Amino acid sequence: MRNFAEIDLDAIKHNFQLLVANKKAVAVVKADAYGHGAARVARALDGDALAFAASNIDEAEALARLELKSPVVILGDGYAPEFERALDARIVISLGNIKNAMILDELARRKNTRARAVLCIDTGMRRDGFDFSDIHGIAAALELKNIDIMGIYSHPARDGDDGFTAVQLTRFEKIKSVFAGRSDLIFSFPSSASLGRDGFVPRVGLKLYGLSPGGKRDSGLRPALSFRAAILSARRVKKGEDVGYGDAFRAERDMTVATVAAGYADGVPRALSNKGEVLLHAMRAKIVGNICMDAFMIDATDMKFSVGDYVTIIGREGDDEITADDVARTCGTISYEILCGISKRVPRVYKEKEEK
Repeated sequence: MRNFAEIDLDAIKHNFQLLVANKKAVAVVKADAYGHGAARVARALDGDALAFAASNIDEAEALARLELKSPVVILGDGYAPEFERALDARIVISLGNIKNAMILDELARRKNTRARAVLCIDTGMRRDGFDFSDIHGIAAALELKNIDIMGIYSHPARDGDDGFTAVQLTRFEKIKSVFAGRSDLIFSFPSSASLGRDGFVPRVGLKLYGLSPGGKRDSGLRPALSFRAAILSARRVKKGEDVGYGDAFRAERDMTVATVAAGYADGVPRALSNKGEVLLHAMRAKIVGNICMDAFMIDATDMKFSVGDYVTIIGREGDDEITADDVARTCGTISYEILCGISKRVPRVYKEKEEK
């Protein structure tokens, strides 16, 4: 393979159990499980996860076709043109306003079926959901006759801001207290501040894959994805010669430049041009020149390697490691974007111990 992403399913299962401590939790597998492969991740966690969260009808239908034990839910405000397909596939629909709730209720009535839904509550994100103060609207949605409301959830807006997260949690707790008589409702707020709170079901997203929001290193989490690519060729470059598109790099000495079989079309961010590093036999090699669509170049001077050897773009070699967070910091972005940016043309190779 020219390049590949290796996914450690045992690491994902380890992270899930570490985070939820044998309790039920929703596993977020939207965006192809943050680039890890939604189908394989869902199969690995099926039976342990309370539900699997997707972002749109196409993702949700693909999961539904796996005939999982756990239900599939679409997060967000809900998109009415998707409702009929979701009803037919028995997918749980997220509702963020009374208008959509009434549309879904009427559609279920006409199809002589019952819809399953969760209510999204805006406690401060200002992105989607019923306003937390709209108790009457939330209550009205709960009373619609053709919808089974399974749960109510919200989302923290400011990672690392414990003060505002506490404000959001207080708002959400008020919603929870209003419907305390509905013991069947699941309440979810995916923040470490809510872990262990009575009646809260966590939603596990980035941490499921071994990384933490904001680039923090959480003890015990195991990054599940490694991204590697083969060396295609090597050449000597003389002092003063330019390398790559736009003459973005000029050799300051005689050097060996190796060409690696991955580019921005594979998910190697162009922002790594002349800034990023890779691991080659557990040694750091700097990226030189602009990242190309299908390849990039590294300074491999005085390094022992052969054409066909792999470099590690994300992952561990020996005692050294380059994480998605490291790549994100170099690029001025977040690890979510780095993981989701690894393209579909990069083969996924899965590691998992056989169950005894």
